[in-house]
Amino acid sequence: MAEHVAFFDQQDADEVTCPGCGWAGEAGDLDIDGVSWEQMRYEQRCPACEEVVRVVAFPTHAQVRAARRRGDPRADDMGPMAG
Repeated sequence: MAEHVAFFDQQDADEVTCPGCGWAGEAGDLDIDGVSWEQMRYEQRCPACEEVVRVVAFPTHAQVRAARRRGDPRADDMGPMAG
C-alpha cells in the first residue's frame, strides 16, 4: 500500500521501500507520475517496477505560507501562493 504524505512533510532524502518489489532507495529517486489537479496530489512510483510508493498531497495556501515562515525553500517556488 502506498504511503500518503503531505508535500512539506516529505524530503528527497527520505528512505523509501517499494511495497511491490522491495526496491529501497531515496524518495528523490522515485518517478513522478499520476499528477491529478482534481484530486490535488501526485504519485511517486518505483523506478524498478512502477508500483506507486507514495501519494503526495499538494500543499494548501496556508501550508505554503507556514512553510515560508519556517524558511522552507520549496515554498519560494510556489509563486503567489507563497505571499
